[in-house]
Amino acid sequence: MSSKATKSSLSLENFSLQPCIDKLSNAVLCDQKQLKKFSEATSRQEQVRVLLQTFSHKPQVTIREAVYEIVNELSRYGDVEEGKSEQLAEEYKQQGSKAFSQHDDITALRLYNKALKLCPHLSANLPLLYANRSAVLYHMARYQESLKDITRAMDHQYPSKLRHKVLLRKAQCLQRLGQTVEATATVKETMILTQTLGDKMKQTYIASLDEVQQALSKVELDDQCEQKNVDATKAQRAGQVNSQC
Repeated sequence: MSSKATKSSLSLENFSLQPCIDKLSNAVLCDQKQLKKFSEATSRQEQVRVLLQTFSHKPQVTIREAVYEIVNELSRYGDVEEGKSEQLAEEYKQQGSKAFSQHDDITALRLYNKALKLCPHLSANLPLLYANRSAVLYHMARYQESLKDITRAMDHQYPSKLRHKVLLRKAQCLQRLGQTVEATATVKETMILTQTLGDKMKQTYIASLDEVQQALSKVELDDQCEQKNVDATKAQRAGQVNSQC
């Protein structure tokens, strides 16, 4: 590794990030283009963004873990220049979750909104907050907005072990919006993920997915019946025209 790149990585030492950076060293050396970007980064956030762009899509578990260790460590300090605070965001998140559990959706939404405004951009808490807010929006029948938050959660590296939660909600939103093709595909995707769950939780999710699928099947059946009626009406009119001739 070049001395310039080493100096850049050591600049993170005060944040206890050196062990995380060390895990990435060998992988960084394999990508000279990204190594140059990393060595030229002028701030900690820029360094982390380079790492995320380079490695977040790669399959190596050790690389993913190292990146998230960096994110978690940096987010503890917050983005002072942007008025962010990990601690305050977490407090509002907990208050929002409490309000949601008490079926106070309006209060929960307000608290999650505050948490999201305060949450540092690199925080591992950010995708969780988007997912939580999507749940509130779904219960408020704001399905399109809920879908947008689900997308945001996924875009911000929502934990793969929790992916089944937001995908079930996505299927439910799509079904309520009448987007049957997308909903059916999402049900199938979620069903695959449930295979890794424990028996009790697996049964719960399968039951919820079955409800969505039944609703989709009913819509499809209704559409088929409506089409048959339309076809029958057309045939009847055609017969009347022929008889007049």
